Amino acid sequence: MKSSLAQHQKHFFEQYSTISNDAKYRKAWKLLEAYPKGKLLGIGCANGVFSELLVKLGWQVWGVDAFEVPASGAKSKGLKVVLADVSRGLPFQSAFFDAVFGGEIIEHQIDPDFRTFNLN
Repeated sequence: MKSSLAQHQKHFFEQYSTISNDAKYRKAWKLLEAYPKGKLLGIGCANGVFSELLVKLGWQVWGVDAFEVPASGAKSKGLKVVLADVSRGLPFQSAFFDAVFGGEIIEHQIDPDFRTFNLN
């Protein structure tokens, strides 16, 4: 069963190989381009396409994803990636990051009472 889940994840996340035409990512890019560069946490980094662009922009990026298949794709690009569920907490020290980007995470939470999470 695990292999069929992995196959589904691989097929699903292959759709996200490019994001240049996605308006929300272009908007985020413009905001982050103007922000002083530093350490950025990419929550729900998937295969790392957007994280990779942020590295080129000058950010030091750490990615977090709950799924092994896309996270391994991001790791294969040389990105720092942690496999974790953000609703259960993250393995980083308080105030470690200068910025956080989470473009598509809230709608994927299983817990309907999940609203926000503490990044401190």
